[in-house]
Amino acid sequence: MTPSKNSLAYDLQEPFRFLVDLAVISLVENGAMESKDFIRTENYNLRLKPTGARKIVNEFSNMLNKKVSYQGKESTWSYVIFLKVRELAIISQAKRKNWILLSLNMR
Repeated sequence: MTPSKNSLAYDLQEPFRFLVDLAVISLVENGAMESKDFIRTENYNLRLKPTGARKIVNEFSNMLNKKVSYQGKESTWSYVIFLKVRELAIISQAKRKNWILLSLNMR
């Protein structure tokens, strides 16, 4: 971990990275992404131009609003992500309290 990185934010997004992948795949399969949406660098890497980035952001936003069955109820992906992050925060807080209590008992 380094001070310049937001490691927790990256850890929280990782389980849902597949939604971005699905958005990109959807755009490619539908022919919405075009070569003009990319820049090829001198190292032959591809970078998104603003037009391509906008397409991906819009498709990802649509993906977050898609309905999904979660715990027997119909929800959106954005709500499922909210629930999972809240669950992680509760677990993390409980573990922190246990660690503090344990360290106080060791004194």
